[in-house]
Amino acid sequence: MQNDEILDEGFSIEDQKEDLFLVGQNKFTILYFLSFGFYGIWWMYKTWKFFKENKGLDVIPALRAIFGVFFIYQLCEKILHFAKSYAYEKSYSSAGFFAIFIICNLASRLPGAFFLLSFLGVFAFLQPLSAFNFALSKSSLYNTIEQSSFNKRQLIIVIIGSIFWVLVLIGLLVPEESLVY
Repeated sequence: MQNDEILDEGFSIEDQKEDLFLVGQNKFTILYFLSFGFYGIWWMYKTWKFFKENKGLDVIPALRAIFGVFFIYQLCEKILHFAKSYAYEKSYSSAGFFAIFIICNLASRLPGAFFLLSFLGVFAFLQPLSAFNFALSKSSLYNTIEQSSFNKRQLIIVIIGSIFWVLVLIGLLVPEESLVY
């Protein structure tokens, strides 16, 4: 037996694939709402990090995510190009999603319960998310795993987010006159 055979014995291409956990649209939407939109920033960070590590982009993912308003158009374009390289047949308008993202961010400044319109910003993420998941699942370089349940970190978001949403809804429903200062 040669040294090459000994080194290759017991290893397959499947062993060399990188495991990537995909988040589906329903789960993303739930996490987006319960985290008050912060999950969108986390997803942008993870997506930019993917492009940096796997596609050789010279970017700082954390800054691109934090300042997502300036980079969401570019991210949507990168995702669409990546998905098209795996025969993704759908298309979307990155400019349209940029506009939705901007309008929804501005809506967060509206008075009263109108700030809730800002949560429609989740729609700026759903098609790029779907395209990104499609490309990752079609790639032979990655072993994609879509978890049907929430992991521990996501459960923390669900629990804390639910508590905050109950408090927000109570605050919106209780008349101001009944509050004691």
